[in-house]
Amino acid sequence: MLADIVDHRLEGAACTGEHHLFDPRADDETQPDYADRVDLARMVCGTCPVLNACHGVAQNMRPNHRVGVWAGIAYDHRGRPVRTPSKESK
Repeated sequence: MLADIVDHRLEGAACTGEHHLFDPRADDETQPDYADRVDLARMVCGTCPVLNACHGVAQNMRPNHRVGVWAGIAYDHRGRPVRTPSKESK
């Protein structure tokens, strides 16, 4: 997520330029809309050549900075992983 501003290890990340998919859930965003957006973000992550580096960067961040989707994992505003139903489980 936000590879273009965070860490040189994320150069070439598939999410570059797609930050809107990786943002945390907006206050006015419905749960189904958020789940759909996270699914799209996860599809981008699934093609990413720096997925493992992204996971490492996210794990080393302060929790309040680890929000949105990182390495295919959605985090809330406190940096805690959140569960979202994927289209495969619907």
